[in-house]
Amino acid sequence: METRPRVGEIVVDLAQGVPLQVVEVAHRSAGEHPQVTVDEETRALWGVTEDACVYDCVFLPTGEDRVDAPSNTYAYPAGRLARVPVERAVDGDARRLPTQIVIEFLADVLADCRRVDQFDVAETLLDAVGESSAPSELSVSAELLVEEAEELADAKIGPGGRA
Repeated sequence: METRPRVGEIVVDLAQGVPLQVVEVAHRSAGEHPQVTVDEETRALWGVTEDACVYDCVFLPTGEDRVDAPSNTYAYPAGRLARVPVERAVDGDARRLPTQIVIEFLADVLADCRRVDQFDVAETLLDAVGESSAPSELSVSAELLVEEAEELADAKIGPGGRA
């Protein structure tokens, strides 16, 4: 199972034990990032190397804090973060965030096409997605993506084909 965090997922800072949410994958490696120190201690404790991936994260409320919008992001090297597998709390059919984002995006496009009577565009999209292979980051097959996107699009446009 892939354990690398993705944007939107919950992680724990292993140094402080605090919950964070990943908001972006930094475009710099740990050795290039101004907020990340790579030294003997970080190598020994967290396995952080110069080329390690860096994630920009926000702190999550712990229940003792006020619930305010985050005001800053903080950079963390991959070795210092542990992904929280929240999908284990629900049934085995649960999906990680990237899969749900793709399904919802496809459903929105399909619903928009159907609303303006562009059924041929919708069918072309479905055919293209269904004939491809889903990226490894997604937890389902391309066929299942199409099926779920169609069901969601139908729900969005409601009876009669327009919403």
